[in-house]
Amino acid sequence: MVVYRGHCKKIGKCERTLIDAKDGGYLNMIQYCKRCCLPSTKPHLSFDEEGICNACRNYENRKNVDWDERKKELLDILDRYRSKDGSNWDCIIPVSGGKDSTYQVVTMLELGMNPLCVTATTCDLTEIGRKNIENIKKMGVDYIEVTTTTKGKQSSRSHRIHRTGRLEKDVRA
Repeated sequence: MVVYRGHCKKIGKCERTLIDAKDGGYLNMIQYCKRCCLPSTKPHLSFDEEGICNACRNYENRKNVDWDERKKELLDILDRYRSKDGSNWDCIIPVSGGKDSTYQVVTMLELGMNPLCVTATTCDLTEIGRKNIENIKKMGVDYIEVTTTTKGKQSSRSHRIHRTGRLEKDVRA
């Protein structure tokens, strides 16, 4: 598939070769997984020779995983970092207020860990995200929210512009 002037068009092998030429193509080439339709614009997504993405291949391979052994490995790792007397945090969990970080907090609590939850405040925190963070705090975990000063934000933006030439964060960096 090719996106050209906002329209998707299916292309053949010959056209793909012309477009794939490094910096020589005029069209913005976007590849889609033949199975799940995830686009190549998703960070850290790669495709095999059959056009299937690594997320689909990982999903296929999950049946080959010995999940009992994996849980034992996880518990062994957690035991290495667990505070012996409960006076210290066992782990640090970056918390955004989204479902993934909330799940991580719940899982660590279920596994007997004492996490320190940390949020780096952004202007992108939604009302639901804020409510999720409040719910995490009610679970009894220690929570820290870090906010940069205006000068710190400007410095971060300036560094990002000089490093990437863009103001937006480069999620692939």
